[in-house]
Amino acid sequence: KTKGMEKLLNMLTANQHKLGYSPPEDAKALVDSIPDFDYETVLRQEALDLNNELNMLQTLKDCEQVPKVISTGTLSDGRMFMLTTPVGKHLEAKKHGLKGTLKALLDIARALKFAHSHHILHHDVSY
Repeated sequence: KTKGMEKLLNMLTANQHKLGYSPPEDAKALVDSIPDFDYETVLRQEALDLNNELNMLQTLKDCEQVPKVISTGTLSDGRMFMLTTPVGKHLEAKKHGLKGTLKALLDIARALKFAHSHHILHHDVSY
């Protein structure tokens, strides 16, 4: 299952269809050039961050505007991933004029209200 997910993630990120964060091609070379770089510490922190994100998404699972987790796993190089339902249905709302933009902003406001009601604050909201 994980090898299939790795193949899917590699295929999607190869065509600029980003699914989460994908580091630049030369990221590993850059990391390897840093003296005393502790890759294991970075992987542990990544695991903690992903676990926090999963806990938050679990808390907010009943909100229609919050993505649902489909799968999680670890790639062969140790990086972890999380696959969620699509969240970008309003990314092109600007093409739909004022009505589309207002709909997108209303959905964002609903999601933030739901998160705040569960004592979760989002510190990087943008549209």
